[in-house]
Amino acid sequence: MKTRTIGRVLGCILGILTSANIARSQAPGTLSTRIQSPISALSLQTAYSTNSSLTYPQGGDGITVQSNSICGGAVWSIKWRGMEFVNSHDFGRLVQTAFFANPGGSGTTYNPTEGGAQAFYSGGLWYEMGSQCNSLWSTYYEQISQAMPYEWSPQDFGGNPNGTAVYYNGCLFQKYVQMGTVIGHPHIIKYISYISVVPTYSDHAWATVPAIYYNANFNTIYEWSASNGAVLNSYPTVYSTAKGYPSDLQYPSTSGGLIAADPNTGYALGVYMPLIPFGGTLLNFSWWQFNNGTGTSPTSDACYAIYPTYAWSFTGGAWSNYNTYIVVGASVADVAADMLYLQQNGYK
Repeated sequence: MKTRTIGRVLGCILGILTSANIARSQAPGTLSTRIQSPISALSLQTAYSTNSSLTYPQGGDGITVQSNSICGGAVWSIKWRGMEFVNSHDFGRLVQTAFFANPGGSGTTYNPTEGGAQAFYSGGLWYEMGSQCNSLWSTYYEQISQAMPYEWSPQDFGGNPNGTAVYYNGCLFQKYVQMGTVIGHPHIIKYISYISVVPTYSDHAWATVPAIYYNANFNTIYEWSASNGAVLNSYPTVYSTAKGYPSDLQYPSTSGGLIAADPNTGYALGVYMPLIPFGGTLLNFSWWQFNNGTGTSPTSDACYAIYPTYAWSFTGGAWSNYNTYIVVGASVADVAADMLYLQQNGYK
């Protein structure tokens, strides 16, 4: 199965190079605009025809991963035993890649985002322009998508939040989600982020690979130590104005991942990947809190985020890829056991 998987991924990447070449033929590194009507983030919940859904294992106790083409093909739902883990309040949440570049230390930050561009707030709803989804499909154990990401703040680069999106010629994001990759551990999701940027934006840059925005009921965070293969330090996620907005915790180079837990139900969500000193591909992990609301639903404005991050230099004009493992469980102990298996068996 591994050979077929590699061939499938390479075939998909080669197949989408046509899209990449079209974008790059339009003056690589330049910004372009397009007219696009903003839509409500609520469309994620109603536009099922744009979903690509994957459930594994089939036949019971499976995890369902759903992506949506109206937001660049980003993952907007991970559900297990009726528990939804992903916050889908707007197109800036979800599970997705985001890229931040400050070329040459210029002070101008470019932010192509897989989900799309922020737009405006009206009638109690946020409206956004979803990134162009070039491809999105699933089999029984894998899911692949590709996006031409939009700038998150179009008004800063000649666009307009009311309907003029900004995109980057030569910039493409792709994801590859695989279930069942770790035999005997069905609750581990392998997530590979692919990023292709032109040299214009390849230095003084960092990316979330991917950012995981999760619901506010998972309000305790744990650090997984790559040094000794154990859970360390419980941090109650209490909002602190001293940390600014959003609040932020950076984790040291000995981290191998983070676990977020719901103390009421016991359910937990983990993100695993050894950092560079331990043979992985990531620079650091960080945790963020967004808003201090009380809502815990997937559409609530209040949520948290785990950012597995890579920085500072990317190979312009080529694909870079980063592995991350997302783990769900009925308890912190369940997630920690899967993380320990990944670490002991050299998954990177």
